[in-house]
Amino acid sequence: MRQIELNDFKPTQEMITEMKELEAWLRKISGKDIKVVIPSEVYIRHSLNITDVVDPLTGKEIIKGGTSAENSIGTFSYEFDFRGGVKGLGINYLPLPRYNFGIESALAKNVNNLAVVGRSSGYLGIAVAVSRIQTINIYQGQAIGVAAAIANQKGIPLNQMTSAEVRKKLESLTGRKTKLRGINRTGNRYYSHIK
Repeated sequence: MRQIELNDFKPTQEMITEMKELEAWLRKISGKDIKVVIPSEVYIRHSLNITDVVDPLTGKEIIKGGTSAENSIGTFSYEFDFRGGVKGLGINYLPLPRYNFGIESALAKNVNNLAVVGRSSGYLGIAVAVSRIQTINIYQGQAIGVAAAIANQKGIPLNQMTSAEVRKKLESLTGRKTKLRGINRTGNRYYSHIK
């Protein structure tokens, strides 16, 4: 088990020491009496997301199968997980999604050569509850790396790259054809309240 779990999810002594150093540093650079409040429990499930990406990915899109095939690099499936399997803290009525995804949700629209991969990518609404999983982030990160290399070779900004071009290059590099298997899981349910 990890040290934090053995400590009942309380901050470790190392964390407390680090927070005190952060507090002193913030005080020094700001010239203000900054106080860092040590939380009673350490649990980070969500962080902020980059805004103004080329094409954000929403929870509603995920339920409907994700991005279109031409705008995709792969397919992923994971439950909408908001609190690590703690009963009663999720949205139980949502179907298990299987959705396509691309690189556009990671590419900054207004900053030419910036991509943000991981839970802080351009996910809107409940999309982060599925897309925060490392498996998808590793593959998207690999694709962003390929996109950056192609953009550099072409002398164009990273945000002009497309998933289709990157998928083609990934297929060339691996010798494998990408099978896109996103499925619309809405059935006869109405999910207008999901973002």
